[in-house]
Amino acid sequence: MAKTPLKYLSIAGILILLCIIGYYLIKAGYKGINPVLSELIPEAVTVKNFQYTQDDPDEGAGFVLDADEGTWSQDRQRVSLKRFRLKLEPVDSPAMEIKGNKADWDTISNVINLSGDLRGEGGRYRIFTEYLSYEQKNGVLKTDEPVRITGPFFSMSGKGLIFYTEKETFEIVSDITGLIELTEKGLRTK
Repeated sequence: MAKTPLKYLSIAGILILLCIIGYYLIKAGYKGINPVLSELIPEAVTVKNFQYTQDDPDEGAGFVLDADEGTWSQDRQRVSLKRFRLKLEPVDSPAMEIKGNKADWDTISNVINLSGDLRGEGGRYRIFTEYLSYEQKNGVLKTDEPVRITGPFFSMSGKGLIFYTEKETFEIVSDITGLIELTEKGLRTK
């Protein structure tokens, strides 16, 4: 009896593997490759004129989130937004509205990452930057990017920001430059 050459063993192994895969596809009710791929690749849901309102005190400060377009991940744990408006509604402070180009919201950690030509206005303050992270539970806006804040009688810029929305207090982390406007009667107010 002749010996089987070793080079045929790898081909036999591949054939056995293909038979096993075929068996499980038939057993699972094979209906083409698309149903199998659709289960592996999550399907996102896109909504035009997206709007979400959060007013549960257990989840942190309330907010209203509007966007031209919002895309929910299949597991509903993440939302990506285009051209958004975020209105923060702290309990004991004036509301603040932030507009920008893009927002990514993690609904599990309750953190909303905002980016792209951000302009915020609330009470007497205006904030300008390229990136902010909003931690809903603590009611804190943060960034490590350059930021500019203007008020009724001052203008400040620097790098990094921690803004406590409930207390209406902020801290610029580094490279601070400030301008205070004075008039003949003292501080100029608008």
